[in-house]
Amino acid sequence: MGPIARLDFLQAIIRCARFAKETGGSPSSALLREFPSIYRGIHEALRNQYSSATARRTPPKDGKYRQDQGGTGDPANNEPLAHHRRKGKPVKYSIVAKAGYTAPREVE
Repeated sequence: MGPIARLDFLQAIIRCARFAKETGGSPSSALLREFPSIYRGIHEALRNQYSSATARRTPPKDGKYRQDQGGTGDPANNEPLAHHRRKGKPVKYSIVAKAGYTAPREVE
């Protein structure tokens, strides 16, 4: 861990301890030992992400819930798309997405 990463880690521990104290709890030493692996997992998840968006020309403003129709399927056969590395090895991936959205309402 470099000096900046160590500083961020120490600041996180201090904030966690302060939050625990203000809410009547206390941070356990077991939780503090888990911080590096927690941060590593968050770092990996955020490091490899992509986003996709679509927009309608005239989005409805009725406040109704709309289910998302997006996905990574092949439109020709509706099969999941296969992703491979340069040497042909398949890439493992998972998709994390919301199931839909609530349209905005008209301002009265």
